[in-house]
Amino acid sequence: MSPRIRKLSEKFNGVMFRVIEGAAFRGSSDKLFTHHNGNFLGLVELLGKFDLVMNEHVRRVMSRETHVHYCGKTIQNEIINIIGNLTRDNILSRVRKAKYYSIMLDCTPDINHVEQLSLTLRIFDIDEMCIKEHFIEFEPIFNSSGEGIYESILSMLKSCKLELNDCRGQGYDNGANMKGKNKGVQARILRANPRAFFMPCGCHSLNLVVGDSVSCSIESKNFFGTIQRIYVLFSASVERWHILKKHVKSLTVKSLCETRWECRIDCINAIKNEISQIIDALIELTELNTADHLVISEANSLIQFIERFDFLVLITGHTEAIKSAEKLALQLNVEPKFRVTRVIRRKKQFDHESRDEASEPQNPELYFKQHVFNNILDQAISSISEQNKSHEDLLKSCKDLHLKLNDQNKDKTECDLNGIDLCNEIEIVRSLYSKKDSCPLEILRFINDNKLQDTLPNLWVALRIMMTIPVTTASCERSFSKLKLIKTYLRSTMTEERLNNLALISIENDIVSKLDLNEAIQNFADLKSRKKCLF
Repeated sequence: MSPRIRKLSEKFNGVMFRVIEGAAFRGSSDKLFTHHNGNFLGLVELLGKFDLVMNEHVRRVMSRETHVHYCGKTIQNEIINIIGNLTRDNILSRVRKAKYYSIMLDCTPDINHVEQLSLTLRIFDIDEMCIKEHFIEFEPIFNSSGEGIYESILSMLKSCKLELNDCRGQGYDNGANMKGKNKGVQARILRANPRAFFMPCGCHSLNLVVGDSVSCSIESKNFFGTIQRIYVLFSASVERWHILKKHVKSLTVKSLCETRWECRIDCINAIKNEISQIIDALIELTELNTADHLVISEANSLIQFIERFDFLVLITGHTEAIKSAEKLALQLNVEPKFRVTRVIRRKKQFDHESRDEASEPQNPELYFKQHVFNNILDQAISSISEQNKSHEDLLKSCKDLHLKLNDQNKDKTECDLNGIDLCNEIEIVRSLYSKKDSCPLEILRFINDNKLQDTLPNLWVALRIMMTIPVTTASCERSFSKLKLIKTYLRSTMTEERLNNLALISIENDIVSKLDLNEAIQNFADLKSRKKCLF
Protein backbone atom coordinates (compact mmCIF):
# COMPACT_ATOMS: atom_id res chain seq x y z
CA MET A 1 0.00 0.00 0.00
CA SER A 2 1.40 3.37 -1.01
CA PRO A 3 1.90 6.03 1.70
CA ARG A 4 -0.81 8.25 0.19
CA ILE A 5 -3.36 5.43 0.08
CA ARG A 6 -2.45 4.53 3.65
CA LYS A 7 -2.92 8.12 4.81
CA LEU A 8 -6.32 8.29 3.11
CA SER A 9 -7.28 4.96 4.65
CA GLU A 10 -6.39 6.24 8.12
CA LYS A 11 -8.35 9.44 7.49
CA PHE A 12 -11.41 7.43 6.41
CA ASN A 13 -11.11 5.22 9.49
CA GLY A 14 -10.75 8.29 11.68
CA VAL A 15 -13.90 9.82 10.21
CA MET A 16 -15.88 6.60 10.66
CA PHE A 17 -14.72 6.29 14.26
CA ARG A 18 -15.78 9.83 15.16
CA VAL A 19 -19.13 9.51 13.37
CA ILE A 20 -20.02 6.16 14.92
CA GLU A 21 -19.22 7.55 18.35
CA GLY A 22 -21.42 10.56 17.60
CA ALA A 23 -18.69 13.06 18.54
CA ALA A 24 -18.11 16.48 17.00
CA PHE A 25 -15.41 16.90 14.35
CA ARG A 26 -14.35 20.51 14.32
CA GLY A 27 -13.44 22.93 17.05
CA SER A 28 -12.80 26.66 17.04
CA SER A 29 -9.47 26.15 15.22
CA ASP A 30 -8.73 24.39 11.91
CA LYS A 31 -4.98 24.02 12.43
CA LEU A 32 -2.92 21.15 13.75
CA PHE A 33 -1.37 21.40 17.22
CA THR A 34 -3.53 24.31 18.34
CA HIS A 35 -5.94 24.49 21.25
CA HIS A 36 -9.57 23.56 20.59
CA ASN A 37 -8.91 22.27 17.08
CA GLY A 38 -11.54 19.54 17.35
CA ASN A 39 -11.66 15.77 17.63
CA PHE A 40 -10.68 14.99 14.04
CA LEU A 41 -7.43 16.95 14.06
CA GLY A 42 -6.73 15.68 17.57
CA LEU A 43 -7.06 12.12 16.28
CA VAL A 44 -4.65 12.93 13.40
CA GLU A 45 -2.15 14.26 15.94
CA LEU A 46 -2.53 11.08 18.03
CA LEU A 47 -1.99 8.80 15.01
CA GLY A 48 1.10 10.82 14.10
CA LYS A 49 2.74 9.85 17.39
CA PHE A 50 2.58 6.12 16.68
CA ASP A 51 2.38 5.73 12.89
CA LEU A 52 5.49 6.54 10.86
CA VAL A 53 3.61 7.39 7.65
CA MET A 54 1.20 9.72 9.46
CA ASN A 55 4.09 11.21 11.44
CA GLU A 56 5.90 12.08 8.22
CA HIS A 57 2.71 13.51 6.73
CA VAL A 58 2.08 15.74 9.76
CA ARG A 59 5.73 16.90 9.70
CA ARG A 60 5.46 17.92 6.04
CA VAL A 61 2.21 19.76 6.69
CA MET A 62 3.64 21.67 9.65
CA SER A 63 6.83 22.56 7.71
CA ARG A 64 4.70 23.62 4.71
CA GLU A 65 6.40 21.15 2.41
CA THR A 66 2.96 20.13 1.13
CA HIS A 67 -0.38 21.83 0.82
CA VAL A 68 -2.33 18.60 0.24
CA HIS A 69 -2.96 17.58 3.84
CA TYR A 70 -6.54 16.21 3.71
CA CYS A 71 -7.32 17.75 7.11
CA GLY A 72 -9.59 20.65 6.16
CA LYS A 73 -13.32 20.87 6.76
CA THR A 74 -14.08 20.51 3.04
CA ILE A 75 -12.24 17.18 2.87
CA GLN A 76 -14.00 16.04 6.03
CA ASN A 77 -17.39 16.74 4.47
CA GLU A 78 -16.37 14.92 1.28
CA ILE A 79 -15.29 11.84 3.24
CA ILE A 80 -18.51 11.88 5.28
CA ASN A 81 -20.59 12.14 2.10
CA ILE A 82 -18.71 9.31 0.40
CA ILE A 83 -19.09 6.94 3.36
CA GLY A 84 -22.74 7.93 3.78
CA ASN A 85 -23.53 7.36 0.09
CA LEU A 86 -21.81 3.96 0.09
CA THR A 87 -23.77 2.96 3.19
CA ARG A 88 -27.06 4.13 1.67
CA ASP A 89 -26.34 2.31 -1.61
CA ASN A 90 -25.55 -0.86 0.31
CA ILE A 91 -28.87 -0.66 2.19
CA LEU A 92 -30.91 0.09 -0.92
CA SER A 93 -29.33 -2.81 -2.80
CA ARG A 94 -30.47 -5.10 0.04
CA VAL A 95 -33.96 -3.64 -0.16
CA ARG A 96 -34.17 -4.22 -3.92
CA LYS A 97 -32.91 -7.77 -3.54
CA ALA A 98 -35.54 -8.48 -0.88
CA LYS A 99 -38.16 -6.98 -3.29
CA TYR A 100 -40.79 -6.42 -0.59
CA TYR A 101 -40.33 -3.72 2.01
CA SER A 102 -42.28 -1.76 4.59
CA ILE A 103 -42.00 1.87 5.58
CA MET A 104 -41.94 3.13 9.15
CA LEU A 105 -42.27 6.82 9.91
CA ASP A 106 -42.20 9.11 12.91
CA CYS A 107 -41.59 12.81 13.46
CA THR A 108 -39.75 14.87 16.07
CA PRO A 109 -38.55 18.49 16.27
CA ASP A 110 -34.80 19.09 16.21
CA ILE A 111 -32.80 21.74 18.08
CA ASN A 112 -33.86 24.35 15.51
CA HIS A 113 -37.55 23.51 16.06
CA VAL A 114 -37.75 22.00 12.57
CA GLU A 115 -39.95 18.92 12.32
CA GLN A 116 -37.80 16.01 11.14
CA LEU A 117 -39.45 13.01 9.49
CA SER A 118 -37.50 9.78 10.09
CA LEU A 119 -37.80 7.10 7.39
CA THR A 120 -36.90 3.49 8.22
CA LEU A 121 -37.32 0.54 5.84
CA ARG A 122 -38.06 -2.98 7.08
CA ILE A 123 -37.15 -5.98 4.92
CA PHE A 124 -36.63 -9.71 5.19
CA ASP A 125 -33.00 -10.24 4.25
CA ILE A 126 -32.85 -13.38 2.09
CA ASP A 127 -29.06 -13.70 2.38
CA GLU A 128 -28.97 -13.63 6.18
CA MET A 129 -32.51 -15.05 6.62
CA CYS A 130 -33.51 -12.49 9.21
CA ILE A 131 -35.52 -9.30 9.58
CA LYS A 132 -33.63 -6.06 9.08
CA GLU A 133 -34.75 -2.50 9.77
CA HIS A 134 -32.56 0.14 8.15
CA PHE A 135 -32.60 3.89 8.75
CA ILE A 136 -32.62 5.84 5.47
CA GLU A 137 -32.77 9.56 6.19
CA PHE A 138 -34.32 12.52 7.95
CA GLU A 139 -36.54 14.81 5.93
CA PRO A 140 -37.59 18.27 7.20
CA ILE A 141 -41.32 18.77 6.82
CA PHE A 142 -43.29 21.97 7.13
CA ASN A 143 -46.71 20.46 6.51
CA SER A 144 -47.51 17.76 9.07
CA SER A 145 -50.94 16.94 7.61
CA GLY A 146 -51.60 13.57 6.04
CA GLU A 147 -51.23 15.05 2.57
CA GLY A 148 -47.95 16.80 3.39
CA ILE A 149 -46.33 13.70 4.90
CA TYR A 150 -47.62 11.55 2.04
CA GLU A 151 -45.95 13.83 -0.51
CA SER A 152 -42.72 13.69 1.51
CA ILE A 153 -42.84 9.88 1.47
CA LEU A 154 -43.23 9.79 -2.30
CA SER A 155 -40.33 12.21 -2.68
CA MET A 156 -38.07 10.15 -0.39
CA LEU A 157 -38.91 6.88 -2.16
CA LYS A 158 -38.28 8.51 -5.54
CA SER A 159 -34.85 9.72 -4.43
CA CYS A 160 -34.08 6.16 -3.29
CA LYS A 161 -35.35 4.79 -6.64
CA LEU A 162 -37.81 2.50 -4.88
CA GLU A 163 -41.23 1.62 -6.27
CA LEU A 164 -44.22 2.27 -3.99
CA ASN A 165 -45.84 -0.76 -5.63
CA ASP A 166 -43.31 -3.02 -3.85
CA CYS A 167 -44.31 -1.69 -0.43
CA ARG A 168 -46.16 -4.30 1.62
CA GLY A 169 -46.44 -2.62 4.98
CA GLN A 170 -46.82 0.68 6.81
CA GLY A 171 -46.02 1.38 10.44
CA TYR A 172 -46.90 4.64 12.21
CA ASP A 173 -48.05 5.87 15.58
CA ASN A 174 -51.69 6.46 16.42
CA GLY A 175 -51.83 10.10 15.33
CA ALA A 176 -54.88 11.14 13.31
CA ASN A 177 -52.68 12.47 10.49
CA MET A 178 -51.05 9.04 10.17
CA LYS A 179 -53.79 6.46 10.76
CA GLY A 180 -56.84 8.51 9.65
CA LYS A 181 -59.12 6.30 7.54
CA ASN A 182 -59.91 9.02 5.00
CA LYS A 183 -57.13 11.62 4.91
CA GLY A 184 -54.41 9.90 6.93
CA VAL A 185 -51.10 8.81 5.44
CA GLN A 186 -52.02 5.12 5.56
CA ALA A 187 -55.28 5.73 3.69
CA ARG A 188 -53.52 7.73 0.95
CA ILE A 189 -50.87 5.04 0.48
CA LEU A 190 -53.53 2.31 0.40
CA ARG A 191 -55.33 4.16 -2.38
CA ALA A 192 -52.08 4.25 -4.37
CA ASN A 193 -51.05 0.70 -3.38
CA PRO A 194 -53.80 -1.49 -1.85
CA ARG A 195 -51.21 -4.16 -0.93
CA ALA A 196 -49.42 -1.96 1.61
CA PHE A 197 -50.84 -3.34 4.88
CA PHE A 198 -51.21 -0.77 7.65
CA MET A 199 -50.15 -1.87 11.11
CA PRO A 200 -50.38 0.67 13.95
CA CYS A 201 -47.39 0.63 16.27
CA GLY A 202 -47.85 -2.14 18.83
CA CYS A 203 -46.08 -0.17 21.55
CA HIS A 204 -48.33 2.84 21.02
CA SER A 205 -51.40 0.59 20.95
CA LEU A 206 -50.46 -1.14 24.22
CA ASN A 207 -49.77 2.29 25.63
CA LEU A 208 -53.35 3.23 24.86
CA VAL A 209 -54.58 -0.05 26.38
CA VAL A 210 -52.86 0.70 29.67
CA GLY A 211 -54.03 4.29 29.50
CA ASP A 212 -57.65 3.21 29.00
CA SER A 213 -57.36 0.72 31.86
CA VAL A 214 -56.07 3.29 34.32
CA SER A 215 -58.59 5.91 33.25
CA CYS A 216 -61.59 3.64 33.77
CA SER A 217 -61.53 3.93 37.58
CA ILE A 218 -61.49 6.94 39.89
CA GLU A 219 -59.51 4.94 42.44
CA SER A 220 -56.76 4.11 39.94
CA LYS A 221 -56.59 7.76 38.85
CA ASN A 222 -56.20 8.79 42.48
CA PHE A 223 -53.57 6.09 42.96
CA PHE A 224 -51.29 7.27 40.16
CA GLY A 225 -52.04 10.88 41.00
CA THR A 226 -50.76 10.26 44.52
CA ILE A 227 -47.56 8.68 43.19
CA GLN A 228 -46.97 11.74 41.04
CA ARG A 229 -47.69 14.06 43.99
CA ILE A 230 -45.00 12.28 46.04
CA TYR A 231 -42.43 12.90 43.31
CA VAL A 232 -43.44 16.52 42.81
CA LEU A 233 -43.30 17.27 46.52
CA PHE A 234 -39.76 15.96 47.02
CA SER A 235 -38.29 17.04 43.68
CA ALA A 236 -39.45 20.65 44.02
CA SER A 237 -36.75 21.40 46.60
CA VAL A 238 -33.12 20.38 47.06
CA GLU A 239 -33.66 20.24 50.81
CA ARG A 240 -36.69 17.95 50.49
CA TRP A 241 -34.84 15.66 48.07
CA HIS A 242 -31.99 15.42 50.56
CA ILE A 243 -34.47 14.36 53.26
CA LEU A 244 -35.87 11.70 50.92
CA LYS A 245 -32.40 10.32 50.10
CA LYS A 246 -31.57 10.24 53.81
CA HIS A 247 -34.43 7.81 54.44
CA VAL A 248 -34.62 5.98 51.08
CA LYS A 249 -31.32 4.23 50.32
CA SER A 250 -31.91 1.86 47.39
CA LEU A 251 -34.65 3.32 45.16
CA THR A 252 -35.98 6.83 44.64
CA VAL A 253 -39.38 8.10 43.62
CA LYS A 254 -39.79 8.76 39.89
CA SER A 255 -41.99 10.94 37.74
CA LEU A 256 -44.78 9.48 35.63
CA CYS A 257 -44.67 9.66 31.85
CA GLU A 258 -47.81 9.61 29.69
CA THR A 259 -46.06 8.13 26.65
CA ARG A 260 -43.94 5.50 28.41
CA TRP A 261 -46.19 3.43 30.63
CA GLU A 262 -43.49 0.94 31.55
CA CYS A 263 -41.96 3.70 33.68
CA ARG A 264 -45.01 3.43 35.94
CA ILE A 265 -43.78 0.03 37.06
CA ASP A 266 -40.56 1.70 38.22
CA CYS A 267 -42.60 4.35 40.01
CA ILE A 268 -44.69 1.74 41.80
CA ASN A 269 -41.68 -0.41 42.73
CA ALA A 270 -39.88 2.60 44.17
CA ILE A 271 -42.77 3.26 46.54
CA LYS A 272 -43.71 -0.38 47.18
CA ASN A 273 -40.21 -1.40 48.30
CA GLU A 274 -39.49 1.73 50.33
CA ILE A 275 -42.95 2.75 51.50
CA SER A 276 -42.17 2.96 55.23
CA GLN A 277 -39.03 5.03 54.53
CA ILE A 278 -41.04 7.37 52.29
CA ILE A 279 -43.58 7.86 55.08
CA ASP A 280 -40.72 8.65 57.47
CA ALA A 281 -39.45 11.24 55.00
CA LEU A 282 -42.94 12.77 54.73
CA ILE A 283 -43.21 12.90 58.53
CA GLU A 284 -39.88 14.72 58.69
CA LEU A 285 -41.20 17.25 56.20
CA THR A 286 -44.16 17.98 58.45
CA GLU A 287 -41.76 18.65 61.33
CA LEU A 288 -39.41 20.83 59.29
CA ASN A 289 -39.19 24.38 60.64
CA THR A 290 -38.38 25.88 57.25
CA ALA A 291 -41.34 24.25 55.50
CA ASP A 292 -44.33 26.46 54.66
CA HIS A 293 -47.93 25.54 55.40
CA LEU A 294 -48.56 24.23 51.86
CA VAL A 295 -45.72 21.71 52.09
CA ILE A 296 -46.84 20.54 55.53
CA SER A 297 -50.45 20.19 54.35
CA GLU A 298 -49.42 18.26 51.25
CA ALA A 299 -47.15 15.92 53.25
CA ASN A 300 -49.92 15.19 55.79
CA SER A 301 -52.41 14.55 52.97
CA LEU A 302 -50.03 12.10 51.28
CA ILE A 303 -49.41 10.25 54.55
CA GLN A 304 -53.14 9.78 55.07
CA PHE A 305 -53.64 8.51 51.50
CA ILE A 306 -50.65 6.14 51.56
CA GLU A 307 -51.76 4.58 54.85
CA ARG A 308 -55.09 3.52 53.35
CA PHE A 309 -55.44 -0.22 52.78
CA ASP A 310 -56.90 0.14 49.26
CA PHE A 311 -53.78 2.11 48.25
CA LEU A 312 -51.58 -0.71 49.54
CA VAL A 313 -53.61 -3.25 47.57
CA LEU A 314 -53.33 -1.24 44.35
CA ILE A 315 -49.58 -0.95 44.79
CA THR A 316 -49.23 -4.74 44.92
CA GLY A 317 -52.16 -6.28 43.01
CA HIS A 318 -55.24 -8.14 44.30
CA THR A 319 -55.67 -11.86 45.01
CA GLU A 320 -52.13 -12.81 45.94
CA ALA A 321 -51.38 -9.19 46.63
CA ILE A 322 -53.95 -8.97 49.42
CA LYS A 323 -51.51 -10.92 51.56
CA SER A 324 -48.64 -8.63 50.58
CA ALA A 325 -50.78 -5.60 51.25
CA GLU A 326 -51.71 -6.96 54.68
CA LYS A 327 -48.01 -7.38 55.50
CA LEU A 328 -47.36 -3.81 54.45
CA ALA A 329 -50.33 -2.66 56.50
CA LEU A 330 -48.99 -4.40 59.60
CA GLN A 331 -45.58 -2.77 59.07
CA LEU A 332 -47.25 0.64 58.89
CA ASN A 333 -49.76 -0.05 61.68
CA VAL A 334 -52.63 0.35 59.21
CA GLU A 335 -55.85 -1.58 59.74
CA PRO A 336 -56.07 -4.09 56.82
CA LYS A 337 -59.65 -3.22 55.92
CA PHE A 338 -61.23 -1.47 52.97
CA ARG A 339 -63.22 1.69 53.44
CA VAL A 340 -66.99 1.30 53.55
CA THR A 341 -68.57 2.69 50.39
CA ARG A 342 -72.20 3.70 50.17
CA VAL A 343 -73.78 3.48 46.73
CA ILE A 344 -76.24 6.26 45.92
CA ARG A 345 -79.17 5.01 43.86
CA ARG A 346 -81.69 7.29 42.19
CA LYS A 347 -85.34 6.30 42.10
CA LYS A 348 -86.66 6.11 38.56
CA GLN A 349 -89.96 7.87 39.21
CA PHE A 350 -91.80 10.45 37.24
CA ASP A 351 -92.02 12.69 40.26
CA HIS A 352 -89.20 15.21 39.91
CA GLU A 353 -89.30 15.82 43.65
CA SER A 354 -88.32 12.25 44.51
CA ARG A 355 -85.23 12.13 46.72
CA ASP A 356 -82.08 10.08 46.29
CA GLU A 357 -81.78 7.07 48.50
CA ALA A 358 -78.58 5.53 49.78
CA SER A 359 -78.49 1.76 49.68
CA GLU A 360 -77.00 -0.34 52.39
CA PRO A 361 -73.21 -0.37 52.33
CA GLN A 362 -71.74 -3.24 50.33
CA ASN A 363 -68.92 -5.53 51.36
CA PRO A 364 -65.93 -3.17 50.99
CA GLU A 365 -63.53 -5.85 49.75
CA LEU A 366 -66.05 -7.16 47.23
CA TYR A 367 -66.83 -3.64 46.04
CA PHE A 368 -63.13 -2.90 45.55
CA LYS A 369 -62.58 -6.12 43.60
CA GLN A 370 -65.62 -5.66 41.34
CA HIS A 371 -65.53 -1.93 40.71
CA VAL A 372 -61.81 -1.18 40.77
CA PHE A 373 -59.53 -4.16 40.22
CA ASN A 374 -61.72 -6.20 37.85
CA ASN A 375 -62.79 -3.07 36.04
CA ILE A 376 -59.17 -2.28 35.18
CA LEU A 377 -58.51 -5.85 34.01
CA ASP A 378 -61.71 -5.99 31.94
CA GLN A 379 -60.79 -2.77 30.17
CA ALA A 380 -57.29 -4.06 29.41
CA ILE A 381 -58.58 -7.40 28.08
CA SER A 382 -61.21 -5.66 25.98
CA SER A 383 -58.69 -3.26 24.47
CA ILE A 384 -56.19 -6.03 23.68
CA SER A 385 -58.92 -8.21 22.15
CA GLU A 386 -59.71 -5.43 19.70
CA GLN A 387 -56.05 -5.41 18.65
CA ASN A 388 -55.83 -9.19 18.01
CA LYS A 389 -58.53 -10.59 15.74
CA SER A 390 -57.85 -13.62 13.53
CA HIS A 391 -59.64 -15.99 11.13
CA GLU A 392 -60.15 -19.60 12.17
CA ASP A 393 -60.78 -21.07 8.78
CA LEU A 394 -57.48 -21.59 6.93
CA LEU A 395 -58.88 -21.65 3.43
CA LYS A 396 -60.94 -18.54 3.93
CA SER A 397 -57.90 -16.76 5.33
CA CYS A 398 -55.78 -17.77 2.33
CA LYS A 399 -58.45 -16.56 -0.08
CA ASP A 400 -58.77 -13.29 1.81
CA LEU A 401 -55.01 -12.82 1.61
CA HIS A 402 -55.14 -13.57 -2.13
CA LEU A 403 -57.74 -10.83 -2.63
CA LYS A 404 -55.77 -8.40 -0.47
CA LEU A 405 -52.58 -8.96 -2.45
CA ASN A 406 -54.40 -8.69 -5.78
CA ASP A 407 -53.61 -5.39 -7.48
CA GLN A 408 -55.89 -4.64 -10.44
CA ASN A 409 -54.58 -1.65 -12.33
CA LYS A 410 -55.47 -0.35 -15.76
CA ASP A 411 -52.80 -2.30 -17.62
CA LYS A 412 -52.69 -5.70 -15.95
CA THR A 413 -53.62 -7.64 -12.84
CA GLU A 414 -50.83 -8.54 -10.42
CA CYS A 415 -51.03 -10.84 -7.42
CA ASP A 416 -48.22 -11.96 -5.15
CA LEU A 417 -49.69 -15.41 -4.53
CA ASN A 418 -52.56 -17.84 -5.14
CA GLY A 419 -54.80 -18.39 -2.13
CA ILE A 420 -55.87 -21.98 -2.87
CA ASP A 421 -52.30 -23.06 -3.64
CA LEU A 422 -51.14 -21.34 -0.45
CA CYS A 423 -53.61 -23.38 1.60
CA ASN A 424 -52.34 -26.61 0.00
CA GLU A 425 -48.71 -25.65 0.62
CA ILE A 426 -49.44 -24.97 4.30
CA GLU A 427 -50.87 -28.48 4.61
CA ILE A 428 -47.76 -29.90 2.93
CA VAL A 429 -45.45 -28.08 5.36
CA ARG A 430 -47.51 -29.39 8.28
CA SER A 431 -46.70 -32.93 7.18
CA LEU A 432 -43.03 -32.18 6.44
CA TYR A 433 -42.19 -30.02 9.44
CA SER A 434 -42.45 -32.06 12.62
CA LYS A 435 -41.99 -29.29 15.16
CA LYS A 436 -45.39 -28.09 16.38
CA ASP A 437 -44.61 -24.82 18.14
CA SER A 438 -42.76 -23.00 15.39
CA CYS A 439 -42.59 -19.36 14.34
CA PRO A 440 -42.75 -18.05 10.74
CA LEU A 441 -39.02 -17.36 10.76
CA GLU A 442 -38.26 -21.02 11.48
CA ILE A 443 -40.52 -22.11 8.60
CA LEU A 444 -38.76 -19.70 6.26
CA ARG A 445 -35.38 -21.07 7.27
CA PHE A 446 -36.71 -24.61 6.81
CA ILE A 447 -37.80 -23.77 3.26
CA ASN A 448 -34.49 -22.08 2.51
CA ASP A 449 -32.30 -24.83 4.00
CA ASN A 450 -34.13 -27.51 2.02
CA LYS A 451 -34.30 -25.37 -1.15
CA LEU A 452 -38.08 -25.58 -1.36
CA GLN A 453 -38.63 -22.07 -2.72
CA ASP A 454 -39.82 -23.41 -6.10
CA THR A 455 -41.88 -26.17 -4.49
CA LEU A 456 -43.62 -23.84 -2.01
CA PRO A 457 -43.56 -20.48 -3.84
CA ASN A 458 -46.78 -19.09 -2.36
CA LEU A 459 -45.84 -19.89 1.24
CA TRP A 460 -42.32 -18.54 0.61
CA VAL A 461 -43.77 -15.22 -0.56
CA ALA A 462 -46.52 -15.04 2.07
CA LEU A 463 -44.14 -15.56 4.98
CA ARG A 464 -41.63 -13.03 3.62
CA ILE A 465 -44.39 -10.44 3.34
CA MET A 466 -45.56 -11.33 6.82
CA MET A 467 -42.07 -10.82 8.25
CA THR A 468 -41.81 -7.53 6.37
CA ILE A 469 -44.89 -5.98 7.97
CA PRO A 470 -43.77 -3.79 10.91
CA VAL A 471 -44.91 -4.44 14.45
CA THR A 472 -43.61 -1.30 16.15
CA THR A 473 -41.91 1.95 15.14
CA ALA A 474 -39.20 1.59 17.78
CA SER A 475 -36.42 1.96 15.18
CA CYS A 476 -37.71 5.43 14.31
CA GLU A 477 -37.69 6.35 17.98
CA ARG A 478 -34.07 5.19 18.26
CA SER A 479 -33.08 7.42 15.35
CA PHE A 480 -34.36 10.40 17.37
CA SER A 481 -31.75 9.61 20.03
CA LYS A 482 -29.01 9.89 17.41
CA LEU A 483 -30.56 13.10 16.11
CA LYS A 484 -30.28 14.68 19.54
CA LEU A 485 -26.66 13.54 19.88
CA ILE A 486 -25.60 14.77 16.44
CA LYS A 487 -27.53 18.02 16.01
CA THR A 488 -26.86 19.83 19.27
CA TYR A 489 -27.00 23.53 20.00
CA LEU A 490 -23.29 23.73 19.18
CA ARG A 491 -23.88 22.08 15.78
CA SER A 492 -27.30 23.47 14.96
CA THR A 493 -26.26 25.04 11.64
CA MET A 494 -25.22 21.84 9.85
CA THR A 495 -26.88 21.11 6.51
CA GLU A 496 -29.46 18.37 6.02
CA GLU A 497 -27.02 16.43 3.84
CA ARG A 498 -24.37 16.36 6.56
CA LEU A 499 -26.98 15.49 9.22
CA ASN A 500 -28.33 12.58 7.18
CA ASN A 501 -24.89 11.17 6.42
CA LEU A 502 -23.73 11.46 10.03
CA ALA A 503 -26.94 9.84 11.29
CA LEU A 504 -26.77 7.08 8.68
CA ILE A 505 -23.15 6.19 9.47
CA SER A 506 -23.78 6.25 13.21
CA ILE A 507 -27.01 4.21 13.14
CA GLU A 508 -25.93 1.69 10.48
CA ASN A 509 -22.43 1.19 11.91
CA ASP A 510 -22.59 -2.58 11.29
CA ILE A 511 -22.76 -1.95 7.54
CA VAL A 512 -20.16 0.82 7.70
CA SER A 513 -17.65 -1.48 9.40
CA LYS A 514 -17.88 -3.89 6.44
CA LEU A 515 -17.45 -1.29 3.67
CA ASP A 516 -14.59 -1.65 1.22
CA LEU A 517 -12.34 1.37 1.86
CA ASN A 518 -10.66 0.90 -1.52
CA GLU A 519 -13.96 1.75 -3.18
CA ALA A 520 -14.35 4.77 -0.91
CA ILE A 521 -10.82 5.96 -1.75
CA GLN A 522 -11.49 5.48 -5.47
CA ASN A 523 -14.66 7.59 -5.18
CA PHE A 524 -12.67 10.19 -3.28
CA ALA A 525 -10.05 10.23 -6.02
CA ASP A 526 -12.70 10.54 -8.75
CA LEU A 527 -14.57 13.32 -6.95
CA LYS A 528 -12.44 16.10 -8.41
CA SER A 529 -10.42 14.05 -10.88
CA ARG A 530 -7.80 13.29 -8.26
CA LYS A 531 -5.33 10.54 -9.08
CA LYS A 532 -4.23 7.81 -6.74
CA CYS A 533 -0.55 7.20 -6.30
CA LEU A 534 -0.16 3.45 -6.77
CA PHE A 535 3.53 3.25 -5.92
